[in-house]
Amino acid sequence: MENDTLISKNPWQQKKPQLWWRGSMIAPSTTLLSTARFHPRMRLMKMAKNFPDLLNVAFSGVHQTLLTQWGEKNIDIILKEIHARFVEYEDFWEHAPKFKFLLVAPGVTQSHQLSYVLRSGSVPLIVSDVTFEHLFPLLLPWKHYVPIQGDLANLVPVLEQLLQDDDLAHRIAQAAQDLAIERLQPVGTYCYLSSALQKLQNLTGRQDHFLKKFSNAFTHIPLIDLAKENPRFLPIQERLKERRKVFFVCNMLTCLQWGFGF
Repeated sequence: MENDTLISKNPWQQKKPQLWWRGSMIAPSTTLLSTARFHPRMRLMKMAKNFPDLLNVAFSGVHQTLLTQWGEKNIDIILKEIHARFVEYEDFWEHAPKFKFLLVAPGVTQSHQLSYVLRSGSVPLIVSDVTFEHLFPLLLPWKHYVPIQGDLANLVPVLEQLLQDDDLAHRIAQAAQDLAIERLQPVGTYCYLSSALQKLQNLTGRQDHFLKKFSNAFTHIPLIDLAKENPRFLPIQERLKERRKVFFVCNMLTCLQWGFGF
């Protein structure tokens, strides 16, 4: 792949001063229906109603796993509550680089759009999550991206700060794109995958030498008489007999209490 097919060349001054995000309505399988509204993508939709001039965000669809997990009726209720907006699929490279601020919001895991956002020449705003892309350790907050809290509480204040300090926003966007040009080339990705697969093979490959070394230790299973080891331990048959005796006595007492005969 050539370099210019990976990097957006939209001039900074021609970008719209808004935040852009598109993605599917999806959440981890462990997300309860009662807490669905607190997922970052759901929160984002609700916030957009109050800040329509600042947040240009929309769902591109509802993922099938949610339809199966929560049911269409419940999803319709949630969509109405969060005032969700839907649009047809929009190509990232055709639309996203036209905006100054691009959000990376987790779905089931952190969004795969991160590498695209870094190349876009816009400011990456990354929502905090327990998962992250392999390239995340390369990034420095407020140098290559702007960190956003998982509950999106600082999203609007951060956008207002960046709008007031256009030079800061431009520097972050440029630093992110420079990093992408330097470190996110296809050859680098192939090297990373090769190294990761090699290490995975070392962890999960055939372990014949270990099996041969320890195979003699598993030639037989020793029989242990627990009754000899512990005088309080009764063999299983005797324990069952004791349990039957206790059960019989309890039944007798119950019948006598209620005046029943045997």
